[in-house]
Amino acid sequence: FVWTILPAGVAASTALMGDVPIATFSMGVVYAVLVAEHAKGWRWIAAVVGALACLVVGFASKPAVSLILVFLVVYAMWRRPRSVAAWVGLAAAVFAALIAYRIYTSQSSWSMSWLWLTVVPSTRAIVTASSDWWSHVVMGSPEFQWIAPLWIVAVAVLVATRRREASVPLLWLASLFLYLEFGTRSLAFYDPITTASLGVGITRHFLLIAAPAAVVTGIYLGQSLSAAQARVLVGTAAVLVGLIAWQGTRHATYLDWGITGETVLPFEAKSAVATAFVILAGMATPLFVMGALRPRHLAWCGLYLVALGVASLNPSYRAASVYRAVWPETMAEAVRFLQKTPTVPVFVQNPIFAQRLDYVSGFRLGHASSIRDVATPRIVLAPQDPGVIDDGLVLIDEYYLRASHDAAWGDGPAYFSAPPANFVEVARFGDRPGYRLRVYRVSLEAARQTLDQARTAALAQPTPAALKAWLGAAAGAHQYCEGAGVWQRMRESAPASLDGFDPIPLLRACLEAQPDAVRGPNLFVNGDFAKGRDAWGSNPDAKGTIDVVQDGRRGNAFHVNWSGGNWAVIEQQQTLKPDTAYVYEADLKTTADVIALYWGSDIGRMADMGRTFTNWTRLRYVFVTPHWEGKPWHASFNPVLMKAPGEAWIKSLQLSELIIPRR
Repeated sequence: FVWTILPAGVAASTALMGDVPIATFSMGVVYAVLVAEHAKGWRWIAAVVGALACLVVGFASKPAVSLILVFLVVYAMWRRPRSVAAWVGLAAAVFAALIAYRIYTSQSSWSMSWLWLTVVPSTRAIVTASSDWWSHVVMGSPEFQWIAPLWIVAVAVLVATRRREASVPLLWLASLFLYLEFGTRSLAFYDPITTASLGVGITRHFLLIAAPAAVVTGIYLGQSLSAAQARVLVGTAAVLVGLIAWQGTRHATYLDWGITGETVLPFEAKSAVATAFVILAGMATPLFVMGALRPRHLAWCGLYLVALGVASLNPSYRAASVYRAVWPETMAEAVRFLQKTPTVPVFVQNPIFAQRLDYVSGFRLGHASSIRDVATPRIVLAPQDPGVIDDGLVLIDEYYLRASHDAAWGDGPAYFSAPPANFVEVARFGDRPGYRLRVYRVSLEAARQTLDQARTAALAQPTPAALKAWLGAAAGAHQYCEGAGVWQRMRESAPASLDGFDPIPLLRACLEAQPDAVRGPNLFVNGDFAKGRDAWGSNPDAKGTIDVVQDGRRGNAFHVNWSGGNWAVIEQQQTLKPDTAYVYEADLKTTADVIALYWGSDIGRMADMGRTFTNWTRLRYVFVTPHWEGKPWHASFNPVLMKAPGEAWIKSLQLSELIIPRR
């Protein structure tokens, strides 16, 4: 029960990760070893085979399961007579394991001084380890802080009372923790495993410690219970917690923080009260766990189990929403789609994604890597320049893109975050913004062949599907303005069919292809500063000097030397139409970080934030105004907002409506 309610386990179980299996199979290895120790004959053989099977399957899930071998060495020596030779052998085994691991993971040359500094922890390292343990388990980590007091009390009581059945998991917990803290890191680069996290801070690796800790806690809570009583209590607690979780989440559409609009999680109050009870009552658990069993002790134990489950709901909710089954589900759907498409290359962002996609396909798609040698792989890494892709499919997983960025796995090429206009979306998997896996087709020749056909079909029968096919064929064939015209038509006649489509790359490409044809007149008054600062205002609280200077043959430039105060040093009001495409441009040079091409209406929007433009840079910001219920909107435009004291020069300011002929 304790093991299944751990939020980090929930998080790791909802993604394609091996952390829960290795912790679970580690439990299986220890359990089988204990059974073998007290069995004979065929039972002993079955237990040994079971331990080996758990070890092999766990290693296939993730090689880190071999950490359980450290415990087995310590345990084997511990069970032998306490002679000097046994203790020397135990120390030698641990020492050899540390040396072997360090040699295996090190890229440096071997030396005795290096060996000594690596293996023998200093006082500072021991203090650091203690601090990490305290901050991550007792105070800081939200995935474990609510249950840590119970774990600590359980360990203390079982050690004090010398409960024989708890000696093995206590030894497992101690040896694993010490090895993870000191055996896997050098003192020059100390990074304890309790700090290892993925993106949002879910301490997945701590499940290795949580496995023996959960066993110890279970032994502690069940000391005075019979097997029948324990089954009834655990079963009842599981049902009650499940009902509370169902009641709290049945109105949550996606279980996703921020997307469904929930400002308060469904069981925020319940889990908060239960957490307080678990933390405070955890220190008092010896009162109903130790000694003779009475009805009130049984009731308290049942209540505490229910409180444990309810306390886990809130962090489990957050963990599940972050890691909600995205990779397995969307990848499986994408694989089925890819296997039906022509055998063109499938471009992905980084090697980790490539290996996982190949794994989900049952290795039928193929990816050449250091793990597998494939003669004709379909899965290949995307090039840095999208222009070199002649023919292929590009997979962009919105969720994985964010997760890989947070985990520093490598974001891949920059265009994965903003696909070019000629990338035509041909499939989409997942039903939520930010969690979709998109498949793009890139083939100039194929698009040219289908454009005439798609155009003719859409003009004859302009259904949303026909218009979308026309839009994709035009973009893929580099006929960007034709595609922009189709997009304009679809916005008017079938806006729902454009759900999830980003028109900005298409509009930018159209503007670059035919700038004079689609750019309307400049809406800014005195955008070239020929009349000085006329029509341009600044906040009176801005400190510094503001003027217009002559920049040689380049014409006039707005100049500010800002020393503090309000950062709005240049501003002009404009009235914008709803549902309309605009382009906002300027030449900019600065000596400090600025927010560039900012405009605000209902919310603030900007082209660039927090960058210094040391040389003259032409900035271009294409945007589409919101619906605004069909009414024009008065917006304020700030070509530059100063973030730090310094100078800025601006010239050639332009705001124009994009005049795109409707197709």
